[in-house]
Amino acid sequence: MCMAKVDGVWRPCQNFARALKCARGDYQRALVWGEPILSGLRGRAKKWGARYSRSAWNLLRRLDQAGVSYRLEYGPRGGWHSARIIVD
Repeated sequence: MCMAKVDGVWRPCQNFARALKCARGDYQRALVWGEPILSGLRGRAKKWGARYSRSAWNLLRRLDQAGVSYRLEYGPRGGWHSARIIVD
């Protein structure tokens, strides 16, 4: 069993490896590791926010299809912009 540090806490990651297999590209892998969905976009990437948002939704769909348990942790204002995907 592997362990992953999520939000400063070491947790067993039975689903974590499966979640990483569902991720396509660096952005989606960063989402699985717990990066905020859209608030981290800087520079030219900000212009493509709608596509990054669609990419996050596609990742969530693939996680559902693979049977990976996860939860969305919304940001301090409760929106999608700073939400994080937490793989259980």
